Amino acid sequence: MYKLTDIMIQNLEKDLKTFHRLFSGGRCEAWQLEELIVRAIKSDHSKSERVIWIGRGHDVGKDVQIIEANDKVNDIQIRKN
Repeated sequence: MYKLTDIMIQNLEKDLKTFHRLFSGGRCEAWQLEELIVRAIKSDHSKSERVIWIGRGHDVGKDVQIIEANDKVNDIQIRKN
């Protein structure tokens, strides 16, 4: 399981607020949420992991892949409810 840091959460919240100020259509699409989460993960420069976004992909089990410094791989699948 991958856990977002406080910096990542703060940046995700900031970007979501910006999204909702710009667009009045309600929830963001799954691919938009994927991009915001990737941006948030990359925003914490204290982490030395690689983030790969398989944008708009339909792979079962992963939309985002995080490869940590110890080569541990975290696959994240993001779904819109």
